[in-house]
Amino acid sequence: MNTETGGHSVEAMERQLEAEFLGETIDVMNGLDVLLENIRSHQAAPAESLAAMRRAYVNLEARAQAAEQPLIRMVCHRAAEYVFDLRTPEERHYVDLQSFIDRIRQLVEGGAAPDAEAAPQLARELPTRSAADFDIKDIVQRNVEAMLVIPDRAMSRLIERELMACGYRVSNARTPFRALEIAVRAQPDFIIISAVLDELSGIDLANALVSMPATRRLPTAILTSYGWGHPSLDDLPVRVAILRKGPEFGGDLAEFLARFRIT
Repeated sequence: MNTETGGHSVEAMERQLEAEFLGETIDVMNGLDVLLENIRSHQAAPAESLAAMRRAYVNLEARAQAAEQPLIRMVCHRAAEYVFDLRTPEERHYVDLQSFIDRIRQLVEGGAAPDAEAAPQLARELPTRSAADFDIKDIVQRNVEAMLVIPDRAMSRLIERELMACGYRVSNARTPFRALEIAVRAQPDFIIISAVLDELSGIDLANALVSMPATRRLPTAILTSYGWGHPSLDDLPVRVAILRKGPEFGGDLAEFLARFRIT
């Protein structure tokens, strides 16, 4: 009897915590609605307001993890990445920023229950920064999702530009553990990992991805200064490609995409 009572108490507490989180999430979205409208109507400074928006998404992402709401966490992660270096938003950016808010509201209204099958489709429906942000013109957008695991922002942006020039959608994961979760849930079409990461190396992450049934078929490449045969790459799985930094990068990328028939 005591066990059942205790079980019911735990379930009731979990339901209460979930309800509180979802209620707080709606409050945050209402606040972001106001903030976005203020930016759009030139009543607020864009740079400061976008920084505040990013902080709101980062904080909500952390709370979504604690509340076991992976879909809301995914949207928050993408939204925070989207606004990271956005300085002078245009109309297309406002549309995208509003879509993040609307999507989170939809998840809350639908109960925001974790659904592994819904995650890949949701990831492909979320906005990403467009080729226009990199002054790339006349690009045909493709339904190909690339995930970068490159902590260095400057390098990440260079690679992002190259991929956007191919018409690909690009998302980012800054840590290896976050990358593992995103890879499992979002199932990107391919992954590029920096050889140098915090906590785990890029080699470690590549081995983890190749060893898991949920991710072993995802085309994966390591971004490195070295070529095959270098001792630092001894533990790299054969299936994982190498993308060398510098002038060889373009050719290595083309070979990688052709090898895995990514178009």
